[in-house]
Amino acid sequence: MSHDKTFSLPAAGALLALIALIGSGMPLTVSAQDAAASAEATTEAETGSEAKAPDVVVREAVQRVRGLIQENAETYTEDKDAFYAMIDREIIPHFDMPYIARLVLGRHARQAEPEQRRRFATAFKETLTRTYADAMLQYNSSVEAEFLPLRMAEDAERATVDTRLKVEDGEPIPISFVMHKVDGEWLIYDISVEGISLVTNFRAQFNQRIREDGLDALIERLESGTIETSPTGSSGGQ
Repeated sequence: MSHDKTFSLPAAGALLALIALIGSGMPLTVSAQDAAASAEATTEAETGSEAKAPDVVVREAVQRVRGLIQENAETYTEDKDAFYAMIDREIIPHFDMPYIARLVLGRHARQAEPEQRRRFATAFKETLTRTYADAMLQYNSSVEAEFLPLRMAEDAERATVDTRLKVEDGEPIPISFVMHKVDGEWLIYDISVEGISLVTNFRAQFNQRIREDGLDALIERLESGTIETSPTGSSGGQ
């Protein structure tokens, strides 16, 4: 059964969150209350007694990668492999990719063989990296991001880091990083843009492909790069 090559996401593409934050040349803004809380969390983390707060994890990763892009923009534009390697090193470790892959596969994850799950997780990560990393270099709009105060219980194992993306001539866009604690570290397992979930969108579309052609066919298309995701695309139907 044949399909169109383009495999797009509804709405603005959940990973526009990182694209916009990292691609922006403008500083991240934080409320005084949030800055104080983050500083306290960072101090605790440095003592080794507590993990860094989830919002600190996101903010520090964003600032680190934005700085690297600004310093090496020409190099990364000419040498995409070097750019992808930096993304793989600096961003991917903050995502719980095995868990994301299981969530995206849904019930198909339970039916898949271990090797299929491994291949899917790897191919899915590579697809996300190449699609959205390229957009980071191309994102030229003036953007400002505001981190909202983090609200979570002291013993929480899950948290949501809420931000607002301010784009010129547009309404602020709410973006949330959904995180959980794994072995003492906060990892991202979903991103939502205006309430639209990365995981939910991919699950719906991949589920359709798996029903029609099977999991192996989907994995092969991810591995070969014949499935493309678009940050601003619309769903091709369910």
